[in-house]
Amino acid sequence: MIKNLPNKLMKSTLLQMLDDHCAQENKDTEENSTVSEFNFLYLPIDFKSGSNLGYAFVNFTSAKAARRFYHAFHNKSWNQLHGSLKICEVTYARIQGLPALQKRFKNSVFICDNEDYLPVYFNPSRNGSCDSKQHFIGRKIMKL
Repeated sequence: MIKNLPNKLMKSTLLQMLDDHCAQENKDTEENSTVSEFNFLYLPIDFKSGSNLGYAFVNFTSAKAARRFYHAFHNKSWNQLHGSLKICEVTYARIQGLPALQKRFKNSVFICDNEDYLPVYFNPSRNGSCDSKQHFIGRKIMKL
């Protein structure tokens, strides 16, 4: 879980940040080392304002990849993004693992007009070097 995100940070920017991090980590690792990759992302959004709620859920595919992300971002300033004074906090979430996250969100309903606000999982996992298909979890309904 990533906390204290700048509220104007959009999912596309967060995805790019995660991809860049994984690409850099994978470039720096040895051939037989654990790859940094993630397979789930959910950035909760206030549907009225379009701003995020200041936190996101990311599922890295290994504990080593999660530790690498923690060391790169925990207690770091967001000052370069949107002029935010917030300090990033990386912590574990109550729900762990892709199957548990899929189960948690599969019946969720989101009152919004944009699929981009839904939780997504990636197959194959994203590692910063290739695009992978994003699969939405839950469903959106339009507000009447």
